[in-house]
Amino acid sequence: MDDDHDQYEADAKLSGKISVPAFSDEEIEAALISNVLLLFVAGFDTSSSGMAFVMYHLAVNPHIQEKLLEEIDEAISKNGGNEHLDYNAVQELPYLDQVFHKFRVLHFSAYKIW
Repeated sequence: MDDDHDQYEADAKLSGKISVPAFSDEEIEAALISNVLLLFVAGFDTSSSGMAFVMYHLAVNPHIQEKLLEEIDEAISKNGGNEHLDYNAVQELPYLDQVFHKFRVLHFSAYKIW
């Protein structure tokens, strides 16, 4: 058993004979930039597509748009007229939550990646 353990230790040591493909700094930088750009575009595209679907349905259903606007206007009034609602204020908008959940039902595949 000790001989097996010694062989394992010997095999585990790096002898410097391992060939690793060498990449230049420019190649590494290009690969990093392309991957970051891909992740950015993929995230932006799915979010913008999802918001476009929501905006489309609001435009096609003006009664829903009006009710949502009333809820948002009421939240702005409660916020002292400040249009910049914080996280907690947005969390207290039940109709807005319903609109987004309905969108998720209508366009499940787009929401799944969004």
